[in-house]
Amino acid sequence: DHPSWLGQPERTYWVDACQFEEGEMTPYQSAEPISVACQVESPVPGNVFYPEEKVKLTFQFYNSRQEEAAASLRYDLRDYYGKTAKSETLPFSLPGQENLSRQITLDSLRRKGLYVVDYSLSAKTGDVVRGAVSFCIVAPPLPYSPEEGSPFGLSSAYGARVPAVARMGAKWTEARFTWPWLENEQGKLEVDGLAHEVDYLNKHGINAIGRPERTAKWAGEYSEPTERALPKEEALPAYENFVFQVVSRLKDKVHYWMNWGGEDDLTVKGYAAKMGKSEDWVLQRIAEMMKAGYRGAKRADPNCVYGGAGQPSGVDCSTHFPFSRKVFALAGD
Repeated sequence: DHPSWLGQPERTYWVDACQFEEGEMTPYQSAEPISVACQVESPVPGNVFYPEEKVKLTFQFYNSRQEEAAASLRYDLRDYYGKTAKSETLPFSLPGQENLSRQITLDSLRRKGLYVVDYSLSAKTGDVVRGAVSFCIVAPPLPYSPEEGSPFGLSSAYGARVPAVARMGAKWTEARFTWPWLENEQGKLEVDGLAHEVDYLNKHGINAIGRPERTAKWAGEYSEPTERALPKEEALPAYENFVFQVVSRLKDKVHYWMNWGGEDDLTVKGYAAKMGKSEDWVLQRIAEMMKAGYRGAKRADPNCVYGGAGQPSGVDCSTHFPFSRKVFALAGD
């Protein structure tokens, strides 16, 4: 559950070492005699650094026993190619039933790419605990023309990923608005609060490309748990209204829209086989859905740009888009 009830919804919370019991709760018993956890002290969630920045690792230790434990921490820093960049072993004493924290600063890492830190905590009793963390070094984004903006974007940048994506210089991502979630019951379309995700992206300097997607369960040609069925012909006006309502609510914030489609399982052949229809029938229905979405978007915002599905027939780019060409021809002007 989202920890907003704590009053600090944008904080990061770490829930660890849960103890489940039947009946009355007993005092907490650690599953390990000694334990260790490591956190990368990152400027943003996602552990993205620039080459001139130092990377700090904070290790937290706990000794669940009454007596003091002689222990040693070993860590190995490796780059994307598996080459060791740094290794170190640090002996120390861990007091009984106490926590201990130690921070390690890695030298500035000029080589860009992914790094992995494998670490282990060993005690003289023979107990060993292992773990790993990772981070990435990226080049600072180049300046871009304010008039033209940046062409660099990233698909599926949601929630905690957004600050890291922004730090890498991405200025565009899709914002998905899912029909079955917004109109679970026919005629009861909930569009309040749609701007929250867009505002969050804008706060980090990222523009949203809107994507009204999926099919409400009551509107699909067949029952589909992932809501990816094609809409029935009689439900196309409802789909047009769904797009109209979403674009209307966000037209001051989102100016570029795309129809849904493009996942690997949304292929013309797959739809045809599942419904016992011809491929031409499926192509025609996809084209009708695209036109309905276009009408709804343009009715809400005549100045918006509304594109068809990136690959409305599924992923057919390896064969030079044969189905995409057909469906766009069917959609017409």
